Formats: sequence, C-alpha cells, structure tokens
Amino acid sequence: MFWIVNKDQFGTLVALDGKELWLLHLAVPAAKDFDDIDLKVAIPAALGVEIPMEILGIERWTSRRLVADRYRDRNVFLAGDAAHIWIPLGGFGMNAGIGDATHLAWLLSAEYHGWAGPRLLDAYQAERRPTGDLVSGAAIQIMKNRGPAMHVEDGLEDDTQAGESRRRAMGERIVAAAASQFNSVGVQLGYYYNNSPINVDDVSPEPAFSLDKFVPTSRPGSRAPHAWLRDGTSLYDVLGPDFTLLHLGTASCDSHPLKDAAKSRKVPIKVLELPEPEVLKAYENFSLVLIWPEALPFNENACARS
Repeated sequence: MFWIVNKDQFGTLVALDGKELWLLHLAVPAAKDFDDIDLKVAIPAALGVEIPMEILGIERWTSRRLVADRYRDRNVFLAGDAAHIWIPLGGFGMNAGIGDATHLAWLLSAEYHGWAGPRLLDAYQAERRPTGDLVSGAAIQIMKNRGPAMHVEDGLEDDTQAGESRRRAMGERIVAAAASQFNSVGVQLGYYYNNSPINVDDVSPEPAFSLDKFVPTSRPGSRAPHAWLRDGTSLYDVLGPDFTLLHLGTASCDSHPLKDAAKSRKVPIKVLELPEPEVLKAYENFSLVLIWPEALPFNENACARS
C-alpha cells in the first residue's frame, strides 16, 4: 500500500496481485463532485508519472459512520456490514464482522440445541451493538488524527534540500497520526461486554479503553486472558468448544454446583483443572472462571465470567 499526498491528490495505491492489478483510491475535494474528476488527469497527477493503463472499473464511494439502531428484530439478526459501516481501515470492519458472527453463532447454537434461556438471544443486541459504536468511533478518531498530518506545505515537491526536509517531516507526521490504525490492539482485543442480560457485573472498575493498548483483565464480560501452560501449550488451545470452567490454583474450591447446574440444563461444559500459579495470576486469583463458547473457533472475544 502506497500513500499519496501532494498538492493535486490524496489517496492510496494498493497492489492486488503483485504484478499488474492495482486499486487506486482518490479523494474528491470538498468543493467538487465525482463527475468533476477527470481520471485521465487525476491518476497521473496522483502517481506523478504518465504510464500506460487500462481502467477496469470505477466505484463511487462516500465515507460514513453508520451503526444499526437494532441488531435484532424478532427472528432477524444483522451482522457484519449489514449492521455497521465505517471508513475501511485497520481491518476494523472485517474483524468486527467476525466478532458478530462468532457471537451470534453460539447464541443460535444454544437456541437450536435447546439449552438457551429466554434472554440469551437478547445478549446479541446488548453486547454487539455497543461494540459497533466503539469500533466505529475509533475509526473516526483515527481519521481525525490523520487530517492535520496531511496538510501540504508549499515546496513539498521541490527537488531541493528544503523540499526533502518537508517531505521527511510530513512522513513523520503521517506515521505518528496513522500508527494507531496499524497498532490497534485496543480496538481488536480491548473492548468488553457490559449491561448484558447474561453478564453479572462484579462492580470492579471498567477497563480504560485505548486504541493502541490492551491490558488483560478477568473482569466479567472481558476477553479471557491468555496464558502459556507449563508444557508450552496455549490456554486457548485447550478450551472446550462450548463453555469451559477453569478450576485454578491449588486451593479447595467446590465446582460441583456449577457442573450440576450445567448438567441439569443440558449445557455443554468442559472442566479444566489447572493448578499452575501462572494461570491463577493471569486470572487475578479467581479460583473458578467460566469462559463462554465465543472463545472458539477464532479465539475472538473469549470472555471471562468469574
């Protein structure tokens, strides 16, 4: 991906096949419309050179931030781009769509197999729509941060030492402004589910949200913290395909009431006995932690329910 910033154009050039197919995004100036853009002029102006080319397709696109008011209407559920649209950056749309799908999949599976409670499907709207708001807001914030960095100074393209200095300074501004798009671990891993009909708040402080930082927590509704087991296995790789009950540490703690309750409701559950102190520490010394099915197959949004 190549970023294009000059007095004529702002855009991006993306290699599609590594050989001859390219996708060129060109911004339409605020005072102009799509029809005002002459591609035979705009494309060479963006690239800085005249090259032989064949235009295979043109798509007009307007950036928006849209999140559906409701993700569910009775037996109809929205997921992915049907539920939210925002500026395509950082893989946010794809990752949020995968999160929607994995979340909805386990809820519908529970309903299909007969062990869902009457409020389980309500969790989809309650948990995923706030996530859509959060991620779309993060995308807008990145664009706002990027805007000032794109200011083109006079002499930016001069073939002089001063021009070179201006280009270097602009590059540094762009990297600083756009870094959160490519280092967006907070957006991808740091959101949590709150005010859910299937999530019991433990009244602990809500984790602070940051675009580029993620601090694991065992707070209910948060992503299950990762840990390496002593044999080198990832904790995520030994979680069950449905609910997983972690029995952590060596202290005596009776897990039978939870297992009996799951059995009586025909809720599939796997129990893991993990005495390793490293895992107990990762889960902030909770002896029993219930992790819901969304941990698999993508390890997306595994939520600790302590």
